[in-house]
Amino acid sequence: MKKFYFVLAAIATTLAIGATACSESPKMNEFEINTTNLDLSKSDKLCLLKDVASIIINAEDSKFVFDFAEMAVKETDRYECVYMDNLINFSTRSKNNLATLMLDEINMNRDKYSSIFDGTITRGDVMTLDELQNLEVEFYVPYSDNFEDIPEYITVGYHPLVQEEWTDGYQIGEDGTTQYVPYIDDEYAQQNLTVIVMPKENGETSGDSSLYDDVSTFVYVNPQDTTISVVPDTPNLPDGLIKQNITDSNIIDENDVLYTCVSALRVDGTDWMKFLQTKMRLAIYRASSDVVWKDGICDEAGATFHKAISLTIPRKDCRDGVWYKRNMVFDDDWDLHETNQKIYFVTEHNFAGDISLNANVGIGIKDGKPYIDPTSLANVSIELNNGSILRVHNELIRKAILANNVGDIGGGTRTIDDTQFAVRGYGIVDLVFTFNYTKIN
Repeated sequence: MKKFYFVLAAIATTLAIGATACSESPKMNEFEINTTNLDLSKSDKLCLLKDVASIIINAEDSKFVFDFAEMAVKETDRYECVYMDNLINFSTRSKNNLATLMLDEINMNRDKYSSIFDGTITRGDVMTLDELQNLEVEFYVPYSDNFEDIPEYITVGYHPLVQEEWTDGYQIGEDGTTQYVPYIDDEYAQQNLTVIVMPKENGETSGDSSLYDDVSTFVYVNPQDTTISVVPDTPNLPDGLIKQNITDSNIIDENDVLYTCVSALRVDGTDWMKFLQTKMRLAIYRASSDVVWKDGICDEAGATFHKAISLTIPRKDCRDGVWYKRNMVFDDDWDLHETNQKIYFVTEHNFAGDISLNANVGIGIKDGKPYIDPTSLANVSIELNNGSILRVHNELIRKAILANNVGDIGGGTRTIDDTQFAVRGYGIVDLVFTFNYTKIN
């Protein structure tokens, strides 16, 4: 059998967790990974990923890896992933029964793949199809669109669980030869068809994805004409979507409702992502002033942080700069006294540190009444301990956005309800604000 030794097996051994957990002896290379984030409880998961990767290479049928790659290129989803279900489902599996071949390899080499048996509920000596299907793994095929024709070499690796920038693996040739690849990263995967065995999305390294909206529920926004069509300002603002620039934002007073949405958004690039991230988890926070009113007078002022928007965006859509449209609530009533807010863009990762967000926000109060300009500041901070990285933050001035929200202000426009709204850029994120107005008498 071919040897399949990855650098992370060596790391596990160094931490005294791999010698008994993984069945094959380690192999080191010249690259060094920071192991401080490797929780000892992850050793079983690491060995499971390693063993599944080994099976793809070591299956008795020498063409297994190429059949697997051919199926994977055809069946990758919007996250450039395929799953055990794809191997088993008759409509998606390869011309050879990949699941049966994988089971044969496992069951003929039980001792070699002990971590796979440890990861199932089997009580017998033979793994079943259902148990295979339920293994906590999935398969990432980055840049699958680049490989309409299957090349003569396929690279196989697995997620190391201690970092996301790169991994190592083996390149398998059609003639059965193997070559160790010490460094597999984004640039390598663009040029070489690569299969990475990943922890299943609901596994221990995936974070709480239930807190994020999947953009697959959004509407794709096609490119639109950027011709500027601006309705003249008027003090008689009608209820509904504001389709004009408001140069006197004081006409929307404290009693009225200014419902603020991010109605179109894209991430234009992968600069905020690591190679082994199949999706971006993007959180948008806002800091704003908060006041307590007593008999119509401002009695107390402060500030608050809100996690306004949480999105899961496929890496492929970030790469392609895909626009999405949906009314994502940013502030359900941007009051007059909230003269300026702060917006923060945070990406959340499996391997990142804790951060603090801090803001000074303006409060428009004059003689105890709401006022169009800031007369004081309030401070607010929030601690994020979910593997977050702050990417960009900026100030949002209420009167400035209302005065420049229709028409091109340098970033182009997006058409919503026959009106061209301004695109605003924050790092690699472009977005469009819209406002709905309700007069309260």
